[in-house]
Amino acid sequence: MREKIAGVAEVIVSLLWFYRNWKIIQNYQVEGNLYLFMISHWVLVLECIIGGIGVVLGILVFTKKVRIKTGFIGFTLCWAIGFLIEFFDITF
Repeated sequence: MREKIAGVAEVIVSLLWFYRNWKIIQNYQVEGNLYLFMISHWVLVLECIIGGIGVVLGILVFTKKVRIKTGFIGFTLCWAIGFLIEFFDITF
């Protein structure tokens, strides 16, 4: 039962992260919007791919093909890499 809850949590967080980045990509296409900080398109696409990897990890945890600890370590590493890339893209 714990695997199902952990897997669903990973999938939900990953889908929300994917949706956030996809929405930013779509909002950048509107010419009337002005942004103080803009994230590069390649970073947003990379974060969408990382969100997809998180969904796959969540499904693997849900189906008990990967342990919860391994799934969350992979999920955390993906999230941290995406966050650091976005941070350095905005900063520099």
